[in-house]
Amino acid sequence: MVATDGGRTVEVQTSPDHAWTELGDDEVHVWIGSLRRPPARLAALATLLNADELHRTRVLPSPTDRRRFLVGRGQLRLLLGRYLGTAPGAVRLIRLPNGKPIVASSAGRAPLHFSLSHSGEQVLYAVTRTGEVGADVQRFRTDMDWRGLASRFFAPAEAIQLRSGERASGLPAFYRLWTRKEAMAKADGRSLFWWLGTDLSSDRTPGWRLWTWRLPAGVASVAVRIPGWAG
Repeated sequence: MVATDGGRTVEVQTSPDHAWTELGDDEVHVWIGSLRRPPARLAALATLLNADELHRTRVLPSPTDRRRFLVGRGQLRLLLGRYLGTAPGAVRLIRLPNGKPIVASSAGRAPLHFSLSHSGEQVLYAVTRTGEVGADVQRFRTDMDWRGLASRFFAPAEAIQLRSGERASGLPAFYRLWTRKEAMAKADGRSLFWWLGTDLSSDRTPGWRLWTWRLPAGVASVAVRIPGWAG
């Protein structure tokens, strides 16, 4: 899949075995895949996690939650290890003042920023050196009162735009806005509720680059914060 914001194009990989190994300072790499893995693969991924990640896996309430967390973190370490040219288990994560984790990079290189999101069995990763990045993927929920949520949380212009659109396009349009706002919140570390009221109806986002993909049963978005970008 390929998406563009009118300028730079972002290609999306769908297999961790074909992940990029070179990441330019002005590039954004995105990978989307599955959290379903056979038992042998789960055991292999578990060996990549550190003590804190293993503890977080063990305390999750259900086998499904434990599997999804283990696979999500293990695959993340595989991807980051390829970009850094290091063993996945040796990838060292540090936290910014706002609590967002990034990879500790070698001297002289821009830091490696990443974000991951999952919805059900689908997982989304974004990696870049350009700036702080956020990713969000959501599967459609047809039983959700998206009109009520839009009226309650979105900017008035967005809610009006959603209500005036074609009925069939309303749900995807709602998720397009929701995933963009969630990706922006993850990128800059502020509360999602702060971003929900931000008006994105004009598609002009100064200081940000945004990409959105329509999936077979949902929507995914990636946001990169670039101070000074005119949008």
